Amino acid sequence: MKKFVTYTISLLALFATSALCAQTDSTANDDLIIDGSKVKIIIKEKKVIKQAKNGADSVVVNSKKVEVFKKDVEEAEEELKDLALPEVSDKEIVIDEEIEEEQPLVTTEFFTMKIGLNNLLNSENKLEMPAGSENMEISSAKSINFQYNFVEQAISLYKSTISLKYAIGIDFNNYRFENNIDLVKNSEPLVVVNSTNNYKKNKLVTQYLTVPVMLDLNIGGGDEKIKIAAGPTFGYLIASHQKQKWEDNGKHKTKIKDDYNLEKFRMGYEVNFGYGNIVLYGKYYPESIFKANEGPDLSVVSAGILIGNI
Repeated sequence: MKKFVTYTISLLALFATSALCAQTDSTANDDLIIDGSKVKIIIKEKKVIKQAKNGADSVVVNSKKVEVFKKDVEEAEEELKDLALPEVSDKEIVIDEEIEEEQPLVTTEFFTMKIGLNNLLNSENKLEMPAGSENMEISSAKSINFQYNFVEQAISLYKSTISLKYAIGIDFNNYRFENNIDLVKNSEPLVVVNSTNNYKKNKLVTQYLTVPVMLDLNIGGGDEKIKIAAGPTFGYLIASHQKQKWEDNGKHKTKIKDDYNLEKFRMGYEVNFGYGNIVLYGKYYPESIFKANEGPDLSVVSAGILIGNI
């Protein structure tokens, strides 16, 4: 099959060469390009000056070089096999089978996801609740971060190596409390009280409309590609509530909607690192999730894995 493809490509190349020779006024370094959907042929004509050994005047020779780029051998065969061209020699043809597919300027992905865990840091970046808010301790193993991007685009800046990526989606966060506490609705500053209920599930849930913007770097290719991306991520609070489940003479559950003095707008930083098809992410929001003096000073850090492209 490979011989057939090479042979057929040779036929097409000679056909293009003949078209070039029919031009009587060719100039140095003129290129004739035939760009099919799967095969690209470039015919270059240049002037070569050779110095004779006896010191005679230089001789100008017209030299033609035919380069055939096969983007896909199997599909190239499908494109070329129906061409009825005469048999020719392929001595002038240089075949490059390693050429990459041309990278489009903008690529788009839909419905990509990230899933991981949340944690809260105090003003000293420690995994401890600040003084007076010790009862708000969370279980990081049960505090889920889930980001769902509706659309994600990448603008190629340099071939397929460097690109600018951005997306729009919803960032879901829950913070699972270790203790039986209630967040008091409409309290300013936020009031947290101990409850007599023994909660099986007790968590604060937030949802942000989010827009990450990252510079993306890809090194290598295929399954051995190294992926690195970093940049800011912006979010706007669109919903929040406290959700609780417990048993007391039957099963009970409640969902109390309130903003709990959460900051409406947040800005953080995200880093992605991957090898092959496995990509990990980390996000850090340095400012407190609560408004100043209306809740504890707690910043958010999240980490997890991407499901889909970066």
